[in-house]
Parts: sequence; structure tokens; C-alpha cells
Amino acid sequence: MRTWIAVLLVMCLVSVPALSDYWNETATKGGMYSNIFIKSRMGRDRWMAIENALHPDIAFLMDELRKRSKKYYNPTTQLSIDETLFLYKGRVRFRQRMPLKPQSTGLKYLVMADALGFIVDAFLYKGKETVELRGNENIEQKTARTQGQTCSIVEYFISRLKTKGHVLFMDKYYGGLEVMDALLAAEQNGVLACQGNRPTNLFNQGLASGIVDNNGNYPAFEESKSGEWDWAYRTNGKLICAISFNDKKVCNFLSNVDNHHGYTK
Repeated sequence: MRTWIAVLLVMCLVSVPALSDYWNETATKGGMYSNIFIKSRMGRDRWMAIENALHPDIAFLMDELRKRSKKYYNPTTQLSIDETLFLYKGRVRFRQRMPLKPQSTGLKYLVMADALGFIVDAFLYKGKETVELRGNENIEQKTARTQGQTCSIVEYFISRLKTKGHVLFMDKYYGGLEVMDALLAAEQNGVLACQGNRPTNLFNQGLASGIVDNNGNYPAFEESKSGEWDWAYRTNGKLICAISFNDKKVCNFLSNVDNHHGYTK
């Protein structure tokens, strides 16, 4: 079995058009795709027979990877929470279609990665069957992405961290005041892009009201003033800064990161 795994690892490093090319008969004659290492370790039929006999428990493997990652790896201070799509066109009820992704159809994974690109934790999104988000009644909503849904995702990833004081970066799918409060409660930090309705009284009806009118236009700014911005902050024992920035369209942010994290204004 160790030999089979060793061959698999080599295959991950060396790509060929077809699996059978690793055992091409021209291996000893300088063939373009053949791999002498693989061919000398295990025959093609033997390797494929083992592959066809394997039926791994993906849920078990993911759980073990999480445990090992949390035990042995210390992620960087900067972390990012996002979603990614793995290409898959088979028949499964939780298959997703996201037209803006390079691979538009597949299985959606929610991922937390660090600044080195290492995936600290991840899980497959299965709607109401998602074990990691059980107990949240809003997880199946597809039209209204409520803060209850995204906050549960963030709270799960926060619970996987061993230490406090990380800085988590998120796009507007996750960003909102409820998520920021969850980060503060866990003694973590965040830089969040936010939709204008998270919350409305802060962004759309607050800071951004001086940037756009009710029709979505920008009457307060000329083209030369496209960098105009407005801000507000809340202390309440824990500082949160809210910013609305005019850049072709209004961009909203929430952050509690200050200069002691090594960032400048």
C-alpha cells in the first residue's frame, strides 16, 4: 500500500495526458511521457486494481485532516475566509453552480487559509445537511444571504483556532456588523468588506447617504473626487471603524485592526 501511495504522490508532481502514459512501453527508450520510477515500482494493472478497490470515507479523512492541522500547524496571524468550487458534474443534490467562478459547476467548499496559502480548515457545503452548521435554520436560504448564515460559518472557523489575536479578512459575502461582533467576542480581529445593508442604518442610510442619492447616483462627487470617503467608529469598550469609500461604486468596510498589528492608516 505504501508503494501505491508513493506512486500516487509522484503522479501529483508529474502530469501526463492519460493515466496509462506513466507505464508507456517506450520508458526505456526515452519516451516523452513514461516514468521509469513509477514503472519500476508497480505495474499499471496492479496500481489500477488497487485504485478501483479503494472506497475512502471522505468525511472521516476530512475530520482527521482537521485534527492533525489543528494539532501540528500554527497558522500565520493573517487569515482569509472564502469559498471555492471544485469541478464536479456528477449527480449530487448539493452540487452548486456559480457562473462567475472559473469552474462554474461543482462542489462548494468553505475554506479558511493563512497568508502562506495553507488551508487551515475547510468543509463541504451541503445545505441543511452541513454537519458543521447544524442548528442554524437559515443555512438553506439562497436568495437572502442573512447574517445568521454567514455568521455561523465564521463562528465555526473561529472555533478551530488555537490562539487569539488573528486578523481575518473576508469579502462582502460574509462581512457585517454581526460577524464583526462575533470576532470581537472571540478576541479575534477582522477586516471585512460589507454589503450596504449590513446594517442599513450604518452604510446605505448612514455613511453612504452622503455619497449617493436615492437613485444610486453620485451627486456629491465629481470625477476628480472619486476617492472621497466617510467614516465612523464605535468604541463601546472595543473599537470598530466603519468606512464608506467612493470608487466607481461605494465600497463599505468594517475593521478593528490598528497600528499595533503592523498596518498603516
